This record gives sequence, C-alpha cells and structure tokens, in this order.
Amino acid sequence: MSISVQSNLNPYSLFTREIGDKYIQQAVNSSSKEDATHLDIFTKIKDWFCGTKTDEVLGLLYDLTHTPDNQSDIESSLQKAEAFYKLKEMSPAKHQDKFQASIIKNEASSDYTFKFSIKGAMEERAFSYGDINVKDNRDFFGEKNYKTHFNERLGNFCNKGNPDNTWIYNFFDSHQEIKESMRKSAERSYTESFEVTPVKVATKFYLKKYKQSVSSIILTPEKA
Repeated sequence: MSISVQSNLNPYSLFTREIGDKYIQQAVNSSSKEDATHLDIFTKIKDWFCGTKTDEVLGLLYDLTHTPDNQSDIESSLQKAEAFYKLKEMSPAKHQDKFQASIIKNEASSDYTFKFSIKGAMEERAFSYGDINVKDNRDFFGEKNYKTHFNERLGNFCNKGNPDNTWIYNFFDSHQEIKESMRKSAERSYTESFEVTPVKVATKFYLKKYKQSVSSIILTPEKA
C-alpha cells in the first residue's frame, strides 16, 4: 500500500515519490498529529532532494482519519473533506482517479455520510455529519463567520471542468441543506412556544395591580 506524491520543485516536474504502508499506518494509528508526522532523518533528506512533503501528507492522512473530541461533526466533516481534496491535489494527475468520494443523504436520520477511499492505500471509510439536534452543530452554524470559514476551507476547491470533483458540490449542498433545516427547526420551536405558553403570570400581575380578587385564571392564546 502506498500513496504517490508529486514533486513541488516545479509545476511541470514528472518526478514522484511513494509514501509506503509503514508511514500510512503511522498516520492512521497515531494518537497525536505530532506522532503521525514524525519522520526519520533519511526520509527528511529524500524530501529535501526530491521536493516532496511527506510530513504534510501524513498530517492530512491524520486529519482524514481522526476526529478531535472538541469538534462538532460539522466542523470535522470540513476538516476531512479538505484533507481528502488536498491529498488528491498532491498526487500526480495519473493517480488522482484513485481518490474516490461521495456524499450520501440518510433519509432515516436526516444527516449525511461522507464516504472516501484511496485505491491501494486506504479502504473505504465513512463519516456521518449534520444531525440538527446536536447542540455543537447548531452552535457552529450559528457562528457569524461560518460562511467565510466554509469558503476558506472548500470554496476555492470546486473545479467545474473535473467530473471527479462532483462530491465537492454535493458536500457544499449538504451543508446548505443542513443549515436550512436548522433554520426551519428554530422557526417551528419559536412559533410553538407562543402557541402553547399560558399567560398565567401576566394575568396574576394584572389582577394584583388592580386589586381584584380572583382565585385562579389561566389564559391561553386562541389558535387561528
């Protein structure tokens, strides 16, 4: 198992390097990014001569296969999509078809699944995201800088001329649909709170103010 990496000495270089299974497994199984990107001296020397960045590839593999405890699954989905795309872009053109990804909407739970694989290096994995009932997800979408955050991470990655990147558009659409679902859910909750909330407290205050003696009155707004 290996991943081919394009030299970045110049954009037209035909030179590539293979990152073998040893380092791939190190990135996937490490408990920290520091451990995942650790290189021996000989690999560092090869990178220097070849113009490749093994440590960057390992860091992206780590991001693709790990989910931080303090992240919402929405933000983690952005991290994984970004890592997958960058790994693909670092590979030579003739190897980029090995990177396969898809976005699937789960009708039963209304969330989404990001599936991805790298032929010859990583079997298919799946990551679910977008549950509107999870507070961390609602908080993330509530951030004022969400749009900027999203565009910085993925907005410039879409390539309309490359059908292999269709999953990027589907990923973008899934985030928009999740955000819209959260907006509608919030609107329903707001409306329902007015429909069922008694005005007992307000009524008692009114009666007390004008010294009228009534044992108990509960008013509920009439439904249209």
